[in-house]
Amino acid sequence: LGIKYSDELLLDSPFNYKTNVLLYLGKKIADPGYDLEKFNQQMLTHIKELVDIMQGRTFILFTSFKMMRCAYEELKLNYRSINLLKQGDKPQYELLADFKRTANSVLLGTNTFWQGVDVPGKALECVIITKLPFLVPDDPMTEARMELIESRRGNSFHEYQVPQAIMMFKQGFGRLIRTKSDRGVVAVLDPRITTRHYGKSFLNDLPECRHTSDINAVKYFF
Repeated sequence: LGIKYSDELLLDSPFNYKTNVLLYLGKKIADPGYDLEKFNQQMLTHIKELVDIMQGRTFILFTSFKMMRCAYEELKLNYRSINLLKQGDKPQYELLADFKRTANSVLLGTNTFWQGVDVPGKALECVIITKLPFLVPDDPMTEARMELIESRRGNSFHEYQVPQAIMMFKQGFGRLIRTKSDRGVVAVLDPRITTRHYGKSFLNDLPECRHTSDINAVKYFF
């Protein structure tokens, strides 16, 4: 912005994440970088366990349309009583209105639902993040920026891809708590958040909250 001198003030969030949020980290899930097919199968198993507990009131955030469509078809076969909503079937405002209106709703979405969506209260009490939202490396803009960093002897993954993914990850996490009285669970099903060296950067950028890998803790939380 060109501002060289200014007064600064950094304020904490007014929300009590430590009490009101449980962060569930899925365990025994294959690394999508090594075995994507196995990851998809195990991810779906975890999604079903969470949907069984919640019976609605859930956002499931994906990083690709293909993954979202596959999960939707699988859930549609298993959950006749759940109001399943998928990005692309209706305009976004209609999907959100339907989601808020019906308590047993589960909404599946990609990048447009990771940010700028506001569902306060009991209508949304669980956000499932299926994969860490890394940018597609062959996108022309992403590719050009990475090439520029590499040409300057930098590390494009750590200097560009990881910070961009953390920013989107925090946006997805932020869909859950919208008011001081909101509470719920954020489930992260990508094992790289605990197994890869960069995973700590994602966790450290989140507000302080309780962590668990025990699915029963999700039941007891409510």
